[in-house]
Amino acid sequence: MIHKIRKVQLEILDEIITILEEHQLVYTLDGGTLLGSFINEGFGKFDDDIDIAMPRKDYERLVEIFHGVVSSNLYGEEQRLVKGYHLVFMKIRKRNTHYTLDDFETAEEIFIDIFPLDYVSSDKGLLLKFKQFVVQKLKAIIFFKRSSKLSFGSKKRRMKQIAVKILVPMSAFAAYKLFRRITIRWETGFFTNYAGKKGKQGGIPFSIDDYFPLKNGLFEGKIYKIPANSQRVIEKVYGSKGIQSYREKYKYQHLNNKID
Repeated sequence: MIHKIRKVQLEILDEIITILEEHQLVYTLDGGTLLGSFINEGFGKFDDDIDIAMPRKDYERLVEIFHGVVSSNLYGEEQRLVKGYHLVFMKIRKRNTHYTLDDFETAEEIFIDIFPLDYVSSDKGLLLKFKQFVVQKLKAIIFFKRSSKLSFGSKKRRMKQIAVKILVPMSAFAAYKLFRRITIRWETGFFTNYAGKKGKQGGIPFSIDDYFPLKNGLFEGKIYKIPANSQRVIEKVYGSKGIQSYREKYKYQHLNNKID
């Protein structure tokens, strides 16, 4: 099952990259996919998704492209594409495919994730830490306000969702507007993936020189774009403990762990 899922994910990735190249848009492997490329030159044993990232201006252009009919096979999910969408990054899904998610115990169509890279004024300081804190709270508001089920995930997550729905007066729409106001800014020498998971690149700043100019990297036997200094990016995101945890990973992040 996992081999079939990965095959579809790679098909989505290659089709998206064709679209990006046609429109001269920039991308790089990101997150666990970049780590997999660095360590395994492909998927790790328990990798179950693909992540790429794009500079904000390129990301915004991709969202515009997906307002129209891009492909008979693919469709995009994003705040401006799908009413009630609960994340602050984009998913590209392939129609008529599915797998069973671990948290939700329901079938979803197979996807890859696309994250925007936003500029920050510096790579340290109290203002940066404050923005990171606020952004994480806004993401939580959007996620929990727009998640329709109260029965998914752990007991702790269910309690958080109930608390946000009852106690936080801000709407998901207002939270997303504020999220964009805080995160989208003029070009500087640093940027970050605010949309990433907390503790895994979410808000961690990088020098532009860590990423550009992009270089070629190997993933599942094909060449894709990766940051200029992938090792530095990976070490800053994951640290030595995180890299070791990845090597020792024993379960899937998204998929039902009973799949074969």
